[in-house]
Amino acid sequence: MRGSYVRAAALLSGACLTIAIAACANDQAADPASPDTTDVDAGSDATTTLPGTDGGSDSSVKDSGTDSADDAQSDAAPVEKKCSDEGWCHTDVPDTQFLKDVWGDGQGAVWSVSLEGNILRWDGKAWTIARAGTSPLYAIWGSSPTDIWVGGDAGLLHGTGASSTALTWTQIPLDVPIRTVWGTSATDIWTGGYTTLTYRSYNGRLYHFTGGDPNVSASWVVDPTAPTTNGYDRVWGTSSTDFWIGGPQGIVATSDPYGAYAAHHVSDGNGGFTWRKEYFNSYLFLGGTTVSPTQTILLGFGPPESYVTGASADNGATFAWTLHDGFGVGVAHRAVWSSSPNDIYMASINGWLRHFDGTKWSVSHIATQNVIPITNDFAAIWGTGPDNVWVVGQDIALHKGPVNSL
Repeated sequence: MRGSYVRAAALLSGACLTIAIAACANDQAADPASPDTTDVDAGSDATTTLPGTDGGSDSSVKDSGTDSADDAQSDAAPVEKKCSDEGWCHTDVPDTQFLKDVWGDGQGAVWSVSLEGNILRWDGKAWTIARAGTSPLYAIWGSSPTDIWVGGDAGLLHGTGASSTALTWTQIPLDVPIRTVWGTSATDIWTGGYTTLTYRSYNGRLYHFTGGDPNVSASWVVDPTAPTTNGYDRVWGTSSTDFWIGGPQGIVATSDPYGAYAAHHVSDGNGGFTWRKEYFNSYLFLGGTTVSPTQTILLGFGPPESYVTGASADNGATFAWTLHDGFGVGVAHRAVWSSSPNDIYMASINGWLRHFDGTKWSVSHIATQNVIPITNDFAAIWGTGPDNVWVVGQDIALHKGPVNSL
């Protein structure tokens, strides 16, 4: 948490004023409700409209904490607040950690990984470094508290042990740096990554583990239907038959001049599966999430602050897409997550966090001080429901939970 305020204070004299003025100019910007998206089960209502920027008010004023100080208490000894008025609690992150991903084991422990090469564990009270390293890490996911996977420049790391407090980490070298890990069980895991060869030229791999010794490289089979000329930054989905991949597209692989790639895993009509590319005019893929098999959101696919929402009327066979220009503040979105069509979070650089309640977007109040805004870049969101959401990024880890949960 201290990193948040140190960095913010350094920028306060100029950047804060600039942001506040720009944000106020967009205070009345409209943010409509358009197609709906969330990481919810397949039972979600496919007719629900996904959030857009043409329906509800965003109130795009940069959050700088509570709306007003209680001057009457100025003589009292200051008490450092840990949580904002909306219940976003700041946790103390070890110094100089750019957290790139976050995942919880469902039993109280939460894990994160950093560009500095460390694996961090939250035990409900504090973050500790569970494994120190130097090679950048990008992704974390687990099938259980004692079966955890981490992706980074050196390949995969597999954490196993008798308990989550005593995991042993095994390195599994693969052909490319690993940037994403996702699965549905201990024997159904997808992971992917790439190296950049030249401008718009990639050496990409999408691996699938379906059994055998997971700590042996040969057990990770390259998916032959995923183009190796693309990069893979993210795999996500709702089930073993409904998931997506996204990343940069190699221009050498196609006549399509645009650089963003997203594809849906679908039936090939012959008893197998293939990847159906979703076509958008964009140079950037920045993230995605699935609300249900008929609803999804993709970040990027236009200016960096834009996003698209997809809705399917035929149970995921095809999608209709709507591009939204963003919120008028010119910051790139980096993560999106939801527990239902009425509970969607979108995190961006420069400390912007927004929430969609089913009707409108609003800026989340995450700062605990009255004058210093949060300006840290966000990178990832994970949660299990409205009362258990984590947002991490550059020297910051926020948790939204029940009152006094931290």
